[in-house]
Amino acid sequence: MDRTHNLVRIENEHTDDLESRGFEVYLGWNDTLADRIVDLSRQPHILETTGADAARRFNTLHDARIWHSQGQRSIYTLHGDDVAGLIWYDIRIRQDIGANYTFAIRTYEEAHGKKLAYGFMKAAHHDFAERKGNPVVWLDVALDNQPARHLYRKFGYQALYLDEGREVMVYNSDN
Repeated sequence: MDRTHNLVRIENEHTDDLESRGFEVYLGWNDTLADRIVDLSRQPHILETTGADAARRFNTLHDARIWHSQGQRSIYTLHGDDVAGLIWYDIRIRQDIGANYTFAIRTYEEAHGKKLAYGFMKAAHHDFAERKGNPVVWLDVALDNQPARHLYRKFGYQALYLDEGREVMVYNSDN
């Protein structure tokens, strides 16, 4: 089965550059995609930076199905010849910072060195903001993950505070 079966192709002003480089952005989830993400979660750089994903969320197809069913996630994927990236938003209210959604991104080997993460984030954030009415989004990132912290700051996330070796950041699309 095609991994984009039952997914919605996203098109906005931020997908044009990605498409010109042979990549498309999709919204949604299916078992074929989930199974591929389980495999991709074992790539060395993923294990190094987000090893808990391979151990918990994406250890098996069954685990991925459970993870998907437990939240109200909006899942975006970047596709080239293979799945090149994954973004998800989930309702996780943080009243202390005025945010209702959390955000996470993973890029896989096909995307490495191609500077696709920023454009992928722009396309997904734009679509998500249109669908959800410009929500405030938060994330936390390991202090030793300098590339991710740089990407989030460049994108417009504001660092708020440190919490147990992680930096809590917030993005408000209205600002």
